[in-house]
Amino acid sequence: MRFGLVKDGKIIKERNIDETDLLLIAKMKAHSYLPIEDEIPVIDSETQYCGTEEYAIEKDRIVATKVIHERSVEDAIQEKTNNVNQETFDEIEAYMPIQQQVLILAGGTVEEKAELAVKMKVIRDAQRILIQVIEE
Repeated sequence: MRFGLVKDGKIIKERNIDETDLLLIAKMKAHSYLPIEDEIPVIDSETQYCGTEEYAIEKDRIVATKVIHERSVEDAIQEKTNNVNQETFDEIEAYMPIQQQVLILAGGTVEEKAELAVKMKVIRDAQRILIQVIEE
């Protein structure tokens, strides 16, 4: 739970405290701290993102609202591509940890190296296809 100390219409200090600590909450209020309540906006994550917070200081609370920004088409494509790339790499690591790949490449048999090369080619081809689909 967050509290803010307001002076001259501005938040001059902010504290995070455990919401189950009722004694500390009472002390914060006694020292003129106001609870900060988060207003979570509904956004379309494909075309929008949340930026910095704006604060509305009221008599008995502070309302924190995230500023919503529109994504450019290029940014949306780039983020989607990055997510696909990361998901692909995560799948590779889940399938075969990088340490095991290095060990096979460093000292594995010819058959193990060939098998690894085939698996990596399949994954790279799948990644290229996914990126092409996203870019279209």
